[in-house]
Amino acid sequence: MIIAFAGLPGSGKSYFAHILTDRYKQFVVLDKDIIRSVLFPGILTEYSSTQDDFCIDVILQSAGMIIKRNPEMHIVIDGRTFSKRNQVAQVCHAAEHMGIAYKFVQFICDDETKKKRLALQANTHLAKNRDYTLYRRLKEEAEPLLIPHLTLYSDEAQEEKIRKFLEYIDGKTC
Repeated sequence: MIIAFAGLPGSGKSYFAHILTDRYKQFVVLDKDIIRSVLFPGILTEYSSTQDDFCIDVILQSAGMIIKRNPEMHIVIDGRTFSKRNQVAQVCHAAEHMGIAYKFVQFICDDETKKKRLALQANTHLAKNRDYTLYRRLKEEAEPLLIPHLTLYSDEAQEEKIRKFLEYIDGKTC
């Protein structure tokens, strides 16, 4: 299964993804920011939707190969907001074309929490353009996630989020 983590910068997607991979061997995280840094290092990095789309295509092709060989694996796509319909459609179309199940999980937290998280990660995150200004712009431009999905509030207790997530992935909710 392909699981796309949606949410604006600082919403807790990456943190939750790493908790999953630390606890459960069947989850693998493919992070767009890491893929981009390898494919387009240094001055080649544009932070453009063209590069982002390309990196997501690489991730989706990789996910397809992994899942075909290891059907028990769940590939988590991290590092993209999926805040535009075309970003969501890219995952849906690719997964459907490959015959692979997919789900979306949206991460939400309050603006003040995001502001603090983004400030803490300012000099350490791979995406050098990731700051509160980017967050505000993306929030203004965001389109609602209209397909069925699970919403997790990152301010919620971790164990409760994990329980809800696993139930959703197992098809017991939504």
